[in-house]
Amino acid sequence: MLGIDCGDGWYGLIDRLCAAIQAHVDNRQGKIQQVEALQVKEKFGTLRFYVSGADEAVNMMIGRSVYQSSITCEVCGATEGAKTSNKGWMKTLCRGCRVNGK
Repeated sequence: MLGIDCGDGWYGLIDRLCAAIQAHVDNRQGKIQQVEALQVKEKFGTLRFYVSGADEAVNMMIGRSVYQSSITCEVCGATEGAKTSNKGWMKTLCRGCRVNGK
């Protein structure tokens, strides 16, 4: 069973990514296999989304989502002022969540 090991703030990113991947697979009508998520987690302050069955288009979608995670607060999902902290454990947080110690 797949677990997701990251903050709720990235839920929207993950949801949009999964929908885009599934739409791509559906539009290819059997020309590519079903993409299966193997692991979803945070590592070094950004999203990691490991799959099987990806083609180049899916890998590009994942890459865009990884970039988006680097500017999206992992706790609340805010994009304004979100950045990756390099003090101790790396985490991408907005100013509010950094100040409030989340």
